[in-house]
Amino acid sequence: MSTGDSFVIVNTRLEYAEALAAFQRLCYPTLPESDLFTAEDYRSHIRIFPEGQFTALLHTEGEDKLVAATTTMRADFGELPAHFMDFIGHNTLSTHDPKGAWLYGIDMSVHPAFRGLGLSRRFYEARAALVKRLGLRGEFVAGLLPGYERVRTNMSVEDYVAHVVVGKMTDPTLTPQLKSGFQVDRLLYGYVVDPRSDDVCTLLVRENPDAGKR
Repeated sequence: MSTGDSFVIVNTRLEYAEALAAFQRLCYPTLPESDLFTAEDYRSHIRIFPEGQFTALLHTEGEDKLVAATTTMRADFGELPAHFMDFIGHNTLSTHDPKGAWLYGIDMSVHPAFRGLGLSRRFYEARAALVKRLGLRGEFVAGLLPGYERVRTNMSVEDYVAHVVVGKMTDPTLTPQLKSGFQVDRLLYGYVVDPRSDDVCTLLVRENPDAGKR
């Protein structure tokens, strides 16, 4: 990147769909093909809940390049289905509840070449602002644990999460989420397909301080 490069967060547009779908595999190399968003999935997200979809653009050399995106929907906080694909309408967001009291953060895809530049933080800020603007009770996410594979031979996933929470270890996904104000509610077993963490992920919650407790 040059000193003249800059990022901007915008609502995702229909014309971004093909480009965003093209780097899903780069962002999530361990997920099954059926779990990855297609261009038509992105178009469905925009039609159903346009204000909840964000894209990061890099302005460089006189043009905008798509480098990251995040997908959300409205839902109620309660018992989750056995697998996240059922919760998100098998990638279509057909299960979005326009009256849902919570924002559900489904996906955050950052192109590998642009990680470590604060884009996740920018997305979390945009989502927090959306929660406040809509008067929602907060946001919850099911977070992957990509760093666990480094220690899985000598540490349980439960201990790994506990170490990350208290700052003894760092995880590429969980650590930024904690820094953004999320708290671990519990672990979800079999909710995702991710061999790096034995199909375990975290359920995290970030309440809107202006909306009271759930």
